[in-house]
Amino acid sequence: MYRSLRIDEIEQLQRQGCVAENWRSITVAENFSPEYVRGVEFYGEVSLGSFDKEVEIAPNVKRHSGVFYSAIGNYEIGDNCYISKVGLLQNTGDADTKTKTIAVLNEAGDGNIIAFNGLTSNIAALMVYCNKHKKQAYDNLYNLVRNETLNINTAFGHVGHDTIIHDVKEIINCQIGNYCEITGAQRLTECSIEGSGDANIYVGTGVVMEDCILVNGASVLNNALLTNCFVGEACTISNGFQAENAVFFANSYMSNGEACAAFCGPFSASHHKSTLLIGVDISFYNAGSATNYSNHAYKIGPVHYGTLERGSKTASGAHILHPANIGAFSMCMNKISTHPDTRNIPFSYVFGDGKKTWLVPARNLLTLGTYRDVNKWPKRDKRENNYKRSLINFSWLSPYVVEKIEKAIDTLEYLQSEYGYDVAEYEYNGCVIKRSSLVKGLEIYRQALLMFVYMNKENIATDSYEREYIRQWHDLGGLLLPKVDLDNIINSLEYNDYKSIESLENSLHEAFAAYESYLGQYTLYIVDKYFSDLETIDEDSEDAYNEWIAAIKADAAKEYEMGDVEKEAYESLKIE
Repeated sequence: MYRSLRIDEIEQLQRQGCVAENWRSITVAENFSPEYVRGVEFYGEVSLGSFDKEVEIAPNVKRHSGVFYSAIGNYEIGDNCYISKVGLLQNTGDADTKTKTIAVLNEAGDGNIIAFNGLTSNIAALMVYCNKHKKQAYDNLYNLVRNETLNINTAFGHVGHDTIIHDVKEIINCQIGNYCEITGAQRLTECSIEGSGDANIYVGTGVVMEDCILVNGASVLNNALLTNCFVGEACTISNGFQAENAVFFANSYMSNGEACAAFCGPFSASHHKSTLLIGVDISFYNAGSATNYSNHAYKIGPVHYGTLERGSKTASGAHILHPANIGAFSMCMNKISTHPDTRNIPFSYVFGDGKKTWLVPARNLLTLGTYRDVNKWPKRDKRENNYKRSLINFSWLSPYVVEKIEKAIDTLEYLQSEYGYDVAEYEYNGCVIKRSSLVKGLEIYRQALLMFVYMNKENIATDSYEREYIRQWHDLGGLLLPKVDLDNIINSLEYNDYKSIESLENSLHEAFAAYESYLGQYTLYIVDKYFSDLETIDEDSEDAYNEWIAAIKADAAKEYEMGDVEKEAYESLKIE
């Protein structure tokens, strides 16, 4: 509750260099003390909380909370904020920061993601899928988001309690939550920086943001320039990175380069200059320096897009011409311009010369890089336990990937039977596969099936399973679930069964929680399909796993023998 200023408080504020258009438009907390409000220009209606403690504005630098040497118009300032040297903090009353419509993948298209503070990678992926394939479901999901944000008042600016804002030139029409810090930013316009709780969001030096939403744990630093973007949980955008119409989720890290119309799912990373992520759908991804995607394939406009399934990478200088679909945990190298579709050939090398694209199936399964990646992601989840909104399954040799391996085996065997076992090269979906690569790929994929059984033998289902239910899988922004479950969720959206975003999230959580049960059933399905029974493959599956570990160790030894790897770093790998 706020009260009007007393006469003596107004007089003290005036002695301390404060001015106001109308002092009667300034309201304060009951225990407000004017001592900690100095040199402030007030415009319109302003409400001030209580300032009764010191805050740490930098390591070992403390200042008393309050408002100092700033211009503020039509804002509510929460308790124990520190606001200093802000050129203008103003709400004009005519901006809606509750939602943002973002166009990902199709740079020239209408928006397909409705961003709001409660957006997760899973809901965003659902929006993209439904917008493309299930319009009624998309429209109903759009209405759920609108209902979720209906009662949020953005006509009056808000700064939450215990928030620090200093040395900022301009903040216009922004909603700012609790425990945020904005230091040295240039300009923030029509942004929501508040998340779903005690946000701990940081915006740093030289940042310019327009029409953006930042949520729990997000950091935007060092001259980053963002327009119409969503920055999700524990994401970092830094060092001059520029992005427009892009979304970033759960521990993504972007530095130096650019992104446009990009869906950057969990653990997407780009560290280098001259790297352009445009019209691409990625997750658990690492971009090599000077990676470039081109979405003007047929000169109609920037309408084409590409998908690199979870765990994929691009080498330095990689150039991929959209449309392209790259299978999970693959490595892309050089100029790839033949629009390959390798989504059902995971763990592959894909490389081109601008005219021809070669595919080496399964080879990336045996590399140290893949081994290190799949072990590091769970350890690098910086999200606080109470705010892990996006549902992420870190399983790598999962039913989702093993389903692709099944298809890869079928595809490679078909190529052999259709075109012969002794041809030099096979053509497949814009790629060329050498005979030796195909034969070796089949061997590795069969080894992977045995490894999958070995890794999950303790949890294998002992009862029956519904083959059609667990046979097909989908990756929904990091959430792995049977396609049947996804279809049920979409059907519920189409029939308008969900009455709130929370009810939709409950369905997603149920699918997430059921993964272990599905995993056991899928393992039993693989045993029944490819092997006679679990007992007869027990030794073979263990041997396959040990052979894989031996291959990873050999790959590590090969790199160590190059001579520039410290012995301690090599021995710390602990490959097992």
